[in-house]
Amino acid sequence: AHHEFSTLRLLKECIQKLKVEQKVKLLINVSREVQRQVLQHSKVYLHPLVKHEAFGISAVEAMAAGCIPVAPDVGGLKEVVPRNLRYSSIEEAASLVTQEVENWCIKKVRNSVNLAERFSQTRFREEFLRIMKL
Repeated sequence: AHHEFSTLRLLKECIQKLKVEQKVKLLINVSREVQRQVLQHSKVYLHPLVKHEAFGISAVEAMAAGCIPVAPDVGGLKEVVPRNLRYSSIEEAASLVTQEVENWCIKKVRNSVNLAERFSQTRFREEFLRIMKL
């Protein structure tokens, strides 16, 4: 929990230092409904670098809502986010976000949604039943 607070403090400092308060808004502990609404009205989802990233369900949720994901090249995110949208440094993350906002198109949105479908409950259930029949 201490790490979360230090990360939040660092993010707030960066936002002020870069003078992007009008462009960047941190939403903390919001309801699922607010999350859904924000994602549906966003073009790009930036997944932060987290020390122990297991799978990256938030990236899948963002993709299902139509966001283009930009995520670190670690953990389960490698299975979820296409290579060309993964970053290794903060500079690379910033560049990818800028690139995806500037080159946004509905085709990329459809691709994101389709990729997220691979991880849906329905797909999981179908695959599980298929494997159990083997």
